[in-house]
Amino acid sequence: MKQFEVGKTYQMSSICNADCIWEYVVADRTAKTITIQSTHNSTIKKCRVHTSESNACDAETIFPLGNYAMCPKLRADSQKIVPEDLEQHQLNVEYTNLQKAILLLAKSMCIMPIGSSRRLRAQATLDDFKKRCEDLKSKGANLILNV
Repeated sequence: MKQFEVGKTYQMSSICNADCIWEYVVADRTAKTITIQSTHNSTIKKCRVHTSESNACDAETIFPLGNYAMCPKLRADSQKIVPEDLEQHQLNVEYTNLQKAILLLAKSMCIMPIGSSRRLRAQATLDDFKKRCEDLKSKGANLILNV
């Protein structure tokens, strides 16, 4: 089972809003409790390891905000990963998002009447996206694949 490590940063997100992220640093630990410190407001909290949840996901799990329906869980396998080259990572993220946008735009253009002003605007936007992708690719951007 994966365990929390002192000094490492872990993060959890809201089930309802993936953009709502909490980050905690493990300050101390015992066999059954984890002491965490919020990176946002530096509050310190001691949480008990939830045994059945930990066994189910094969990683220690705690509930920093309380245990209730749809509550966020902090798990030992959710360690924050900091990319070594942040600038390259940002290029890769932008390139990946543009590729997704190109696919969605091309798909939506299939149902637009040929020659309509809406389709012509969409085609212009698509061309702009493709130019930006070529520019990012020339800077070494790669797709981020989540498997």
